[in-house]
This record gives sequence, structure tokens and C-alpha cells, in this order.
Amino acid sequence: MKRILTKSLIAVAAAAGLCSIPTIASAHERDRVSIIVRETPREYCAPRRVWCEPVYEERCNKVWVEPVYRTECTTVFIEPVYRTVCERVWVEPVYEFRTRCVTDRCGRRIEVRERVCVREGGWTSVEKRVEVSCGRYEKVERPVLVVAGHFEERRERVCVREGRWDGVEVGYHNRGGVAVGLGFGFGR
Repeated sequence: MKRILTKSLIAVAAAAGLCSIPTIASAHERDRVSIIVRETPREYCAPRRVWCEPVYEERCNKVWVEPVYRTECTTVFIEPVYRTVCERVWVEPVYEFRTRCVTDRCGRRIEVRERVCVREGGWTSVEKRVEVSCGRYEKVERPVLVVAGHFEERRERVCVREGRWDGVEVGYHNRGGVAVGLGFGFGR
């Protein structure tokens, strides 16, 4: 593209030069006007390496964040513990002396004192409430939720392709560009 633009500029300059010289050319028919356009010699460029930048990509990952707990210490009253114990016990019979009035054959009243069984003896079940442990205050540690477990989005920059030196660029370039010359020749 650069060469085409350069050559077209040269052609325009040459045409402008030709248009300005007709007075000299018309004076003598044998006189010559020539325009010389030539490129300067091309020079070889030394090879060069080209650095390709690394390519990075943003990635978003969902990560589980564990719940956070705090240990809280409180004082709690622990009720006493009782146990009911059932025992078989022998209960003795109960006797009493009682006075009773009786009439004898003659019709007289006589008081008689007798021993009487009021309640018979036997086996009975007796329930007792026995204290196993007494009531006390105790310090209890319990976990308290501070932050619930949740998913969190984490963004990270990941290298998809490493940076590297790529290929060799070899080429030619024109050092001076284009040379334009105008020549007049007079012949007889």
C-alpha cells in the first residue's frame, strides 16, 4: 500500500513537471526533456523476534464457605436427680388391750381386759425417694452461630496462554525511498 501511494505521488509530480517545461521543449524540436524515476536499492532487514503478550481470562468460581461458630459459656442450674427405690418390708402385727363389759351368769357386769390384734402383720412394699445427685450450678459451653455457611463467588485471573517470543520477521525495506531526476538534452 505504501509503495502504491509513493509511486502515484511520483507520477503526479512527474506530470506536473512535464506541464511546466513545454516552453523549453517547443523552442527546439531536437531538444529532449526526460524525467527519471527510480527506486533506491532495497536493503535486507536483520531478523527480529516478536513478543506475543500473555492472554489472561477472568474466571468466577462458587466456593462453599463453612459456617462460623462462637463458643458461649453460660451458668445453668442442674436439678437434683432422685430415684425411687421400692423395698419389701415386714410389718409387725399390732395388738391392743381393750376393755369389754360382760355379764356373768348371775347378771353382774364385769369388765374384762383382753389383748386384741388390731392389724395383722405381713409384707408390704415401701417406696423411698433417694437422691442420686444433688442440685448444682454448672458452666455449659455451647456453640452459637455467627455466620451461616454459604456459597461465595470468587473471581480469579487465570493465564490461558503464556507470553512468548514468536517467529522471525525477515524483510526488505527501502532506505532512501524513490529518486526523481529531471534531465535536459540538446542535440543538433
